[in-house]
Amino acid sequence: GAASGLIGPAIAEAMLGAENAGSWQVAFRYTGLVNRAFASIFVVASAGAIVLWSASGIRGRTLPRWTGIFGMIAGIAVIAAFVSGHVGLDVHGFGLIMLVEEIWFVGVAVWMIRR
Repeated sequence: GAASGLIGPAIAEAMLGAENAGSWQVAFRYTGLVNRAFASIFVVASAGAIVLWSASGIRGRTLPRWTGIFGMIAGIAVIAAFVSGHVGLDVHGFGLIMLVEEIWFVGVAVWMIRR
């Protein structure tokens, strides 16, 4: 979103008088690639963090066992599905990834509130 929302309009404004129409396509393709790169990093890093937090929570007995187990399974599944290409960064794929991670976040939040 940062590249398309912040960089894209600046590129469009700078290229208003450009004669080479191909430059537009290259510039906007580039911002799309930047967005995809950051989204990919986010997906893998957030799922990895959930795996590590869950493992630490189970090991230190600071999280309920079910939350830790779910987080480890969900995080590993998200990374595996994304890296293998079974889940992409389209609206449905990214939405599914966020849903799985949010289930873990809500579970931990409910546990923290009750505690």
